Amino acid sequence: MASASTWPACDRARERLYGQRASARYYERRDSVSYFPRSGIVKVLEEFPLQLILNCDCDNCRRYSDLQGRADQREKHVDRAELLNRYATTYGLLIWLRYPSLIHLFLSYRKSLDDGIWSEGNLAFLLKSEALAPEKAKMVIGEILEGQYHFCVQKIDIRKTVSTLSGKEILPFEEEDKPRGRGDFGEVWEFKIPKEYVAEELGSRQIDRYARKIIDRRWSQDTRAEAKEWVNHLFVNDLNHPNLMEALAAFEYGNDFSMIMELAECTLWEFLKGAGDVQLSSEELWRQVVGMTEGLAYLHGASVNGGKLDGRMFHMDLKPSNVLFANKTMKIADFGLSYYKPGIRATESRISGNSRHEGAGAYAAPPSRASAAYDVYSLGTIISEIACFDVSKKEGVFAYRTKRTNDTLAEAMYEASMQFYYPRAPYNLKDSVVQEHSDLFQKAESSRANPQEEILESWQGVFYQKGVFDLIGEMLLPSAEERPEARYVASKLETYVIQASRVDRGSDPPLIDVWKATREGRGFGINAPQCLEINRLPAHLKVSHLGTEHIGLWLYPDVSDKTVEIRTFRSNGLTLDTKEITVFRRKGNPIRAIKPGYLKSRGDYPLHLLHIKDGLITYILPKVAALRFQSVLTGQYIYQSMSLKATQYAFYKKSSRIFSRQNEFIEKSVHECASHIQFWTSREIGSESRSDQPLDISLAILTEEKLVLIEVTNELRIPETRDSRMLSLENLGTRSSIDVKIFEVPEGIPLNLKFNKRSRHSSDAKFKDTSPDRVKIHLENDTDIMIFWQTLRNLQQEWMYSNGLEVRPQTGTGATHAPPQPGTVATHVV
Repeated sequence: MASASTWPACDRARERLYGQRASARYYERRDSVSYFPRSGIVKVLEEFPLQLILNCDCDNCRRYSDLQGRADQREKHVDRAELLNRYATTYGLLIWLRYPSLIHLFLSYRKSLDDGIWSEGNLAFLLKSEALAPEKAKMVIGEILEGQYHFCVQKIDIRKTVSTLSGKEILPFEEEDKPRGRGDFGEVWEFKIPKEYVAEELGSRQIDRYARKIIDRRWSQDTRAEAKEWVNHLFVNDLNHPNLMEALAAFEYGNDFSMIMELAECTLWEFLKGAGDVQLSSEELWRQVVGMTEGLAYLHGASVNGGKLDGRMFHMDLKPSNVLFANKTMKIADFGLSYYKPGIRATESRISGNSRHEGAGAYAAPPSRASAAYDVYSLGTIISEIACFDVSKKEGVFAYRTKRTNDTLAEAMYEASMQFYYPRAPYNLKDSVVQEHSDLFQKAESSRANPQEEILESWQGVFYQKGVFDLIGEMLLPSAEERPEARYVASKLETYVIQASRVDRGSDPPLIDVWKATREGRGFGINAPQCLEINRLPAHLKVSHLGTEHIGLWLYPDVSDKTVEIRTFRSNGLTLDTKEITVFRRKGNPIRAIKPGYLKSRGDYPLHLLHIKDGLITYILPKVAALRFQSVLTGQYIYQSMSLKATQYAFYKKSSRIFSRQNEFIEKSVHECASHIQFWTSREIGSESRSDQPLDISLAILTEEKLVLIEVTNELRIPETRDSRMLSLENLGTRSSIDVKIFEVPEGIPLNLKFNKRSRHSSDAKFKDTSPDRVKIHLENDTDIMIFWQTLRNLQQEWMYSNGLEVRPQTGTGATHAPPQPGTVATHVV
């Protein structure tokens, strides 16, 4: 073996790099595959004398360092800081392939693996180099294209759009050897991600282990099934309810479609079998049932942060295996057969042949159309089994399921199943179900009559009253029209839970829950002071933190958009404290401006209200609620609550030089700062809020000090660009310039902006007009380009309709507001 003094420095660095390899193993690659983590590459470059690699004197390095026939100037052409940052993985790849001297070419042409996987065209510059003969250059390009996948490994982050990954790319996953579960169309795998491959926003969730649902396209007759399920999850994500499972990301990898979620401890199906690590008292269990029922009510269209979301969703596949425990919280999951998905398939909660797992059709409603009532029936079957488990444990559930299976009509013996109703019209509830409820109630009655015998726990003895089983019976009525709504079920169950807790503890529990009442969009009940008239439901609801305190934030805008009444509610559970502010938008009194604190925030979205007397009032809200609040208060409605992050914007004018090239642009002003871009509309756009009045649309760029408003018409276009993160806007109509107003807003967005932005009269914000021929905006995330483009297209269509340039199709809800299709997923995401 050669000594260190004779062994070339490039080979020694390559040997150290070899020791930094990591292994990945996952569903698509059951045999582990190696990759080079960025941290390991940087470690080698920092510990190994970098100048030794750069000035390696071996024949190979000298041969490829000759640039354009000049002398060896490798170190002069290399920036050490760049090598350790933006070009670390690129340099690591070249060292591994034994072409480290080629780094000067990659630096010269600004080609970095940090920008993503290369194509052959990205490396065409190597064919121009005098350091490589043409045939050698082609060979080097081939080696780089093949080897790059072991160095360019993408971070995993919360995504709005479906990513498409080449089957050659490596996922930094460490998956278990066997799936955690199997469904009708795929499997669920548990995995870990090294911390350096968890992006900032996902890392803030502090999730240790993840679950990946892999939809096997060979098992699905609908080739778009996975895209539809992702669209449904996007709707659920927007609801932001703690009892609805959020999908964090989705991607296509080879022939498989995957969705990433937080790993659950177990399913309710496993819990009812006594498996899993979740331990709950009876009270804790039923509080979780209440939360799950509230989540279903949200899904069915109950009021949510920022008012009602457009549309409703029906799950259509509720069953114990689709209810998960994550951090001891029941979460409804698996929205693959939900409202936007036509057709019926064999599942545990549907009757259509035999399902391959956990009891076909056991939790299905009687045959009926997709509706909220269908879900309520399935929820009733689940609650029935939960009650059985709570009282009789897993043995009781097993016996209950056996009784239901054996309970069938004489003329339908071949149709025996665990379902809750007889499979012939009028689909009456099985006698075995009625008897089970009666037995559970009698056991509770005996426990109440003989407390010394300890038949049940004291809390159970109070909770299992006749009203609980009557409620379950109502949920299991054959007629869909007679079943209660999920919201009603949640309210009734919560009442029974509170009563049991009060009696069990011998004290009154909190009676007023401001946070809950606000989220559900209901009044505060009989305990609220009637003189405040606060049971009048507002147009828009928010939930917020004020400091460390939970508050209810209710907004009442008037129809003329001139005033907004803000009411905040606090409660210690027994008393209610309220504060009212009436905001006059035109006068900017008493609130002058609203400052978007989220420009600098990575988590929740803070908003600062500039009060004339009280100074800054800060509300901390979830993203959708914050953007909705901003819309209502300013009267400038943020389309679909979309806010994209940008790092730079610039204005350009066409060159006036005589000998300038055609369409040559000269840079007029560049602004590098953290900013958000939003589409503002003069009125809300939706199926229930159309108007015959013309629609004004502006593209807003928000920074700490400035507000830029760009007029949007049907003539605004996005020319083609090679920069994946850069938007370039031009006016391609009769008027070539773009109408832009720039406001100075150091205190925030003035509330009277809506009444002053078209006039020359004084306003709370100084502004100036400018007419650039091109506007460029650099977005933080390259996937946001597609979101922006699709949103602009939808709004321009809406602008055409409102200004009478096109006739709106008579389709009931309007083409631009129909459920999103797979190709336009991004336009329906916040």
